[in-house]
Amino acid sequence: MSERKCAACGSADLEFGFLPELLHGGGVGMTTWVSGPPQRSAWTGLKVTHRPRYYVEAHGCRACGFLNLYVGLPINPPASGQPT
Repeated sequence: MSERKCAACGSADLEFGFLPELLHGGGVGMTTWVSGPPQRSAWTGLKVTHRPRYYVEAHGCRACGFLNLYVGLPINPPASGQPT
């Protein structure tokens, strides 16, 4: 993968970080990105099962302060040969 650059100013001086999600019971997780438009669920608010999900990579620009967000690693990638 090529070196990431700031989408706002073009600087390559980016610091990797993450956006914490506060979980029930005081735990901390990572923000995720779900492929496709949101779909309502009567039970859970939004449907996310059986949809591709990825961690969000956050890179803060040291030059201008812009926060660059990128799709990161997949969460629970399907086993080889399994449909997504």
